[in-house]
Amino acid sequence: MKNNNVTGNVRKDECKRLIEEGRYEEAKKLKGARFILTSNRETLKQKDERARNGEVRGKASELFNLKPSPVKGGNESRLDEIIKDNHLLITAELIKDLFKRSFESKSTCEMRNHITKAITLCRETENEHFCRYANFLAKHIQGIISHARYHISSGMVEGFNNKIKTMRRKAYGFNDDEYFFLKIIDISK
Repeated sequence: MKNNNVTGNVRKDECKRLIEEGRYEEAKKLKGARFILTSNRETLKQKDERARNGEVRGKASELFNLKPSPVKGGNESRLDEIIKDNHLLITAELIKDLFKRSFESKSTCEMRNHITKAITLCRETENEHFCRYANFLAKHIQGIISHARYHISSGMVEGFNNKIKTMRRKAYGFNDDEYFFLKIIDISK
């Protein structure tokens, strides 16, 4: 899921194409729409609901002369408006949905089916970004499918590596390896 930056690249290319064709209003709709295009529909619905309830995103501050800013709504309708005429962005939305369903599936067979459908969709577009993504998926399909079998995340390891990097950066490096490893043991407690 993290490597699915296809949507952002396709959005940029489509924006350039629309500007070259002189369709500035349609290109303007794509500007600043990356969050909307990469978010789940449920997230957009929640954000629209928060906007309808009048929630505030930022706090007011007299010191910095800031006023509270309300949560912006209309995200889901904006997504529908953006993708209705663009077949590449519709494909990106379908692939995003296939991946969501594949990671929710419990069996490896079901997950493989969803991912192979996504690969087929990517290749059918004949877009360079989608084809590159399809090749990436085809190359790593076994590792992706193993998630359905084992449900193991590397989140804790990544978080601990980040702690080690931060500690090393704060200390401007360590001359003594033994002391460095003792510090690692210390932050792990």
